[in-house]
Amino acid sequence: MIEKIIKNEMLKTTSCSHDLKENSPLTDQLVQELKKKYVVIYPAGYVGQLLQKTLSEYGVTIDAFLDRDTEKVLKTTSIPIMEPSQSTDLPDNSVVLVTANLDSMVDLLSNIIRQHNDKLTILNGFEINRSLRHSICSSKLANQIHFDLVECENCGFERHGCSICDKYLKKVAGSEALENDWRSKSFDWFGYIVGQVCTLKCIHCCEAIPFLKDHKFVPIDVIVADIQRVASSSRFLTFVELIGGEPFLHPDYPELLKELLKIKNIGYIKSFTNGTVVPGEDLCQIMKNPRFMLQISNYEKQATGKLLENINKTRQILKEQKIQYIFTQNFEWQDFSSFDLNNENKKSIKKIFEACPLHCCNRLFNGNLYRCPHQYAGVELGKLKKLEVESIEINKLDEKSLARALEAFENVEYIDACRYCTMPFDAPTVPAGLQLGAYTG
Repeated sequence: MIEKIIKNEMLKTTSCSHDLKENSPLTDQLVQELKKKYVVIYPAGYVGQLLQKTLSEYGVTIDAFLDRDTEKVLKTTSIPIMEPSQSTDLPDNSVVLVTANLDSMVDLLSNIIRQHNDKLTILNGFEINRSLRHSICSSKLANQIHFDLVECENCGFERHGCSICDKYLKKVAGSEALENDWRSKSFDWFGYIVGQVCTLKCIHCCEAIPFLKDHKFVPIDVIVADIQRVASSSRFLTFVELIGGEPFLHPDYPELLKELLKIKNIGYIKSFTNGTVVPGEDLCQIMKNPRFMLQISNYEKQATGKLLENINKTRQILKEQKIQYIFTQNFEWQDFSSFDLNNENKKSIKKIFEACPLHCCNRLFNGNLYRCPHQYAGVELGKLKKLEVESIEINKLDEKSLARALEAFENVEYIDACRYCTMPFDAPTVPAGLQLGAYTG
């Protein structure tokens, strides 16, 4: 019964879905069926814990978690936790809800369970969570309750989209449509590189920080003016990422966030950090803003001494201050740091560009907009040329000309940098965050 419900098209979400699925009678049937089952969530990470929270609002009890790191998970929940190999001990009426926001990962994790117990019912918990959250988030929007952006991210907003969250962000950001709107409608997010200074020296850094001759910060007035300029030429920027180096090292970072949060046409500001710079009181207070999201890259295995101590201290302070954040589990990277000529066939380059997960990872640095980190790093290192259309010097154009340039920029079929890149098919897999040594500049 439960398999037939979940297979129905009305409950399916796909990688190109741009909305949470509206609740239907089938959703109610699914909830009722789950209440009859021994419900298991695998794994027990952020998405799994969000699914637990979602199901609890529907009165569904989670009976167990499956996860490889049982000891760590036990510190965050009182629900029984087992290793995947122990799925052989699950009762016959068990349903395993696999929580991953990529179909390939759902398939991989499902196969791991089947290797231990091929009689279990296994469902896509990520899709179920997005379906069930429709009424929850619609109610929040109607009652003007602030959304938890970390929950939205774990629900798949940035990757899969959601019209409910989009409406919420436009509302809290004070975004307004213009009559005969000339602003770019397709350009809706980018990352700003606030500085080229870092506490780490990652060999495979996609921004090539350890290999730059100069290590500098972009002045706060330049950053604010650049972001305001792009925002003025865009109908709506869902979010703007702040990237480094290490953003928390910027000497004016708290003031920078204050100024950026005043810009109405931006849904939220998302900051990355490696956690090695402990945030002060001023920064902590700003990070509580509902239009701010923090993402910490996990360098616990790479950092030692004072840096590791700072990572632990940063996470403790965030917990004490009740600041939500995403903690990225970086186990492996793809190394695309080479700038050797790798591709020359035009059709092949187009295919590479379309398949590359970084092809829309726009980067803005000191007035120059690039399509991806590799292109930016190559220009900064002097390895690649800065070409028109696929890069924009934003301060040389008026607002309307910039809007047209952003549209053309978003619709390029490929960029020249793809000829000098190994992504996505040929980039070797390497351990995350291998170090040359701590930066002392």
